[in-house]
Amino acid sequence: MPAQRFYGREAELAGALLAWVSKVDAWFNGTEDRK
Repeated sequence: MPAQRFYGREAELAGALLAWVSKVDAWFNGTEDRK
């Protein structure tokens, strides 16, 4: 899927989703380290 298809609100949603996934991934990695 070409990146040009993402624009405006779709780009904002995609960016927010990527940021959320990164936060969750980092949080899970942190909890694994504390076990």
